[in-house]
Amino acid sequence: MVAQKRRKKSFSYVLYVMYVLLLLVIIGDIIGSSLYIKLEQSSQSLMVNYVNENINAFDQTQWSFNQLFYKQFMYQGSMWVLGLTVIGVVVNLFLVFLKGVIAGFNVFFIFQTLAPMQAIWTSFLWLIQYSLILGVTILSGYFSVRFVIMAVKIIFFKKNTTLLQKHLLYYFYQLFIIMVLTLVTSGVTYLIQPIVYHQFEKAGQAQPVEQSADDFISTSSDATSNLMLQININFEREVL
Repeated sequence: MVAQKRRKKSFSYVLYVMYVLLLLVIIGDIIGSSLYIKLEQSSQSLMVNYVNENINAFDQTQWSFNQLFYKQFMYQGSMWVLGLTVIGVVVNLFLVFLKGVIAGFNVFFIFQTLAPMQAIWTSFLWLIQYSLILGVTILSGYFSVRFVIMAVKIIFFKKNTTLLQKHLLYYFYQLFIIMVLTLVTSGVTYLIQPIVYHQFEKAGQAQPVEQSADDFISTSSDATSNLMLQININFEREVL
């Protein structure tokens, strides 16, 4: 009876943490979509130019699975390391939120750039790969939150060094799970990303603007739009 109550309590705890993480993603989606709507026309043209540059520079013969895996695992691995501290968990929650912002921003960008049917197909393909990446990110966030909460309980209440070592060992095991899942997401991205680029190639190139990305970021008065552009360019070069 006691064991059953513990399992029920543990399950409720997992649901609560996952609910918070999913809520962060949903809020991020809404904010990301709103940020694109607020972009001025020149800023939207800049985004199109940025995508066009990536398409023109894309060389499928140099499309490397190893590089994709390294990049994605470094991101997830960084979240794992941050999860060793309380402050790091706060950063991880922000990173989960950030993934949601980028998802909402990019999907809205696709629908504003491509024809309706082509936008639906491209969004579907992009969301397949990004949903997997997002899922692993949420799982990394959950592992880090769980580790810190359990570690605090053990250090300040139970004061059991052996139990803390076992908990830390289990956290290393979770890193292995993240690595395996990252292999899967990298493989899916490796297959789908060229197709996404091809959809933009079929749509044709947008009219270029004279202003460069660096000039825009340094001179635009819209600080929120600047932040979104920097996030999209610097943190998510594997998408669009």
